[in-house]
Amino acid sequence: MNSRLIPAHLKRVQVERLTKRTHTDGSSSNETGSLPDAGDSIAGHLFALTLTDDGVGTEHAPSKLWSSRAEFQDTGPSHSIIANPPSGGSVPIADLTNSLNRLMLRSASPSMLPPNNEPPNTPPPPGSVTPTLVVGGRRLPKRDSHRRTVKALQLLNNVESHIHRCSRLLLKPSDVDYSFLQREVTTLRQATDNVTWIADSVKSKKRTLLTLLQELEAEVSSHLPVLQGPVDINTETQYQPPVERMDVVAQVTLLIGVVCSIIFGIGTTGANFIMSSLSLVLYLVFQKADGALSAAHENVMKQIPSTISGALSKFQLNTKTIQYAVCACHCIYPPVSLPGSSGLVYPERCNNFPAPEIQCTEELLDTGTDGTHRPKKTFVYHDFKDYLAMLMSRGDIERAMDEACDDLQASLSSPLSRTKGVWRREHGLRS
Repeated sequence: MNSRLIPAHLKRVQVERLTKRTHTDGSSSNETGSLPDAGDSIAGHLFALTLTDDGVGTEHAPSKLWSSRAEFQDTGPSHSIIANPPSGGSVPIADLTNSLNRLMLRSASPSMLPPNNEPPNTPPPPGSVTPTLVVGGRRLPKRDSHRRTVKALQLLNNVESHIHRCSRLLLKPSDVDYSFLQREVTTLRQATDNVTWIADSVKSKKRTLLTLLQELEAEVSSHLPVLQGPVDINTETQYQPPVERMDVVAQVTLLIGVVCSIIFGIGTTGANFIMSSLSLVLYLVFQKADGALSAAHENVMKQIPSTISGALSKFQLNTKTIQYAVCACHCIYPPVSLPGSSGLVYPERCNNFPAPEIQCTEELLDTGTDGTHRPKKTFVYHDFKDYLAMLMSRGDIERAMDEACDDLQASLSSPLSRTKGVWRREHGLRS
């Protein structure tokens, strides 16, 4: 190549390198698609060099015919490498590999490649995507490479890191808030139970975490103060429906939607349309000339839900119920909670005696497609403890019951008399 064309050629090569670097920063799909074009790019580059090559210039290049071997090596194109050979007398393998990678992957800039002394397991830069088959720093086996398995293991690893964090906090008792740790343990246990994907690795991880949580919960409970005597708690507002604390306009709106849904039997889609329509009408009525709403009207609009399920929840119509497993002999079995788990478990077989000499051993559970066990037949009934707590939380009912008990206790010492109260029969009670 003529020496006067070398600066222009080097400038053009530098522009091509910058252009290639810009394309390399694109999406991963463009990166994968650049491999087939590498050969065409190299062929085009060599073709351009061939066209601009003027042949051998006797005035610029040494001649092998008329120059000695020593002169050719001193003035030839590789004279810098021959004059300063690399250490060891040979080119390192890493340099050869990097050179080949630059040709095949179009990585023209050496600054984009890692240095030779960089360790092979370099952590990925921020924002890069970690391979889905690597979780917690280790590669998963092929049977655990399912997308949901990987996600479940990532969630469990996150729970494990929080467990270790709580354990480290217990090392400094003076700085520990044991009430916070108790709430944290409850949250971590719920998060662990919410992972329901069935895989051997997930089950093994959950068993390990439940054991750690049980140990952590026992240690935290040992530091909590023990309550002495009864604790007075105001429960009058515990079971108060949220609709009683809402604005009158919002109460009427919710009542219209609930009546249409429950009494008139309108479906969920139609009831949602009614709630949205009522919200739209109120918004248009409350709207000022400039299109804005006052603070009071905005508060009313925030209290009105857009769905009928949200409106029903404001009336607190749903109560706590227990789902019993029913046997063919009409014996029912409530679910029980196992230690260290928030899930409920039913007995597998019935142990009732329909007759003194006959024991029923009928199976109570069916196995679902996901491997979980469910009762074959169920019976749903209100939770008595929840009903009693709701009854006792009302101050007026509690006062009425206490007054009736006091009157009965006072009447026991009086002579026998006839009464028609609910606490005493018509013919009276004798102490």
